[in-house]
Amino acid sequence: MVRTLDGPLAPIRCASRTAYEMCDDCNDPETCEVRRSMTTVRDAIAEILDTMTLEDFVRNERLPMSAEGEAVEKLAG
Repeated sequence: MVRTLDGPLAPIRCASRTAYEMCDDCNDPETCEVRRSMTTVRDAIAEILDTMTLEDFVRNERLPMSAEGEAVEKLAG
């Protein structure tokens, strides 16, 4: 769902599976450590988002977020 709304998940274009573009300053994308690292990040993002449902997004939208980006349950008070 996120890919449909926001496009590729890769943090940089050379790590994208669907919108790959070689970086302007890259000499060899096959051995580039930045690309390798960002591909790992892309895969981690995909692993999380690909298992989320629309219900998960709606439920999480209603929870406040901590400074670290974690959903925080409201305390009854």
